[in-house]
Amino acid sequence: MKTIVFLISLFMFTHLHCYSQMLINENKYWSNVRHGTEFGGDYESFYIKFMGDTVISETLYKKVYRSNDSLMSNWLFEGSIRETDTGSVHYLPKNSSTEVLLLDYGVKEGDSIDINIDYVEYLFVDSIRIKAFGIHNEFRKHIFLSLDHIYNSDVWIDGVGSLHGILFHPSKLGLVGEVNNLVCFFENDSLKYHQEFYSSCFPYGKYLAIQNPLVNHKIEILNQRDVVIVYFEQLGLTNFFFRLIDINGRVVIFEDIIEKEFLSINKNQLESGIYIYTIQNKNIFFSGKIYIN
Repeated sequence: MKTIVFLISLFMFTHLHCYSQMLINENKYWSNVRHGTEFGGDYESFYIKFMGDTVISETLYKKVYRSNDSLMSNWLFEGSIRETDTGSVHYLPKNSSTEVLLLDYGVKEGDSIDINIDYVEYLFVDSIRIKAFGIHNEFRKHIFLSLDHIYNSDVWIDGVGSLHGILFHPSKLGLVGEVNNLVCFFENDSLKYHQEFYSSCFPYGKYLAIQNPLVNHKIEILNQRDVVIVYFEQLGLTNFFFRLIDINGRVVIFEDIIEKEFLSINKNQLESGIYIYTIQNKNIFFSGKIYIN
């Protein structure tokens, strides 16, 4: 028994402190989506894959292609990407001479990453863990990052990339009014990951496609030491569904609210991070963020 425990501990230590699976591979492709936070806005969905080599200024890159249709019938050149032996991934957009650092699998807990934007200087590495990932619960290294002390602003997953999308740059974390997400990840033509918030791997049409009649109402959130209390009394609603969704798109709390003025959430049952809450009945849909720390 001691030998087994030791081997498991050694496995965890080794994988937490080293870079393993290559991200850049021609057998992978990613579906991504971008949309605003206002209801009724359009989805911008697209696929990304890597195909073929190119040499730029004596440096070897993979070519990056993008498809803007659900059938992936047409691929357009988007840029070039390379990965170092230490796990840093660099992207050179088309028509640009300056490459950007997309992510770095070689970081350690406590590291800070210079993301070179005006309002926030660094992205911080909060923790690194081996966790089950995706449809088949494959164990992969997860790097949890925070921007300006907002926990789990992003997650880099070994061999997959950012949960905000394969070409997502950390500087976009500070943007207000824009949402970027990885929707699906495929490897060897097998679906490995699907964010369940989206009904398909290629969202289309309008974001939630429902006008928000609650824009002038207020939801009060009281973040206490052990609980988060969400007050509904000013909404003027008696019956609706409340959902709390984590960064991976999983519904962690679902409540049928009937004539209740508040909901108490036990913080000890949740991991630290950013959560999305939704309030919905047959007439309305409203969402917002809750920070658990």
